[in-house]
Amino acid sequence: MAINKNKQQVLEIHFIEKMVVLGNGAIAEFDTTGSIMVKLKNTTATCNAFVLEGDTETLLGAIPMEEMDVLIHPKRQELVPNPKILCMQY
Repeated sequence: MAINKNKQQVLEIHFIEKMVVLGNGAIAEFDTTGSIMVKLKNTTATCNAFVLEGDTETLLGAIPMEEMDVLIHPKRQELVPNPKILCMQY
């Protein structure tokens, strides 16, 4: 997960370290926050985030999406709960 520096300052989230391993295996230095709780409808995930400069767009990332069991609806361009889970709830 990634948030921008402006959001980090507004939310007053503290840093815990300065390193991130990127998807391609490269190591880059970014301020990394402690736990952030992400909530979507009736599901939540907790994860750390690295902080990008300025007004960079927030990136949710695969790990919190997997934890919340949400999918990307390509036509509507939004996150939706996993329909298999919805079918199982009576």
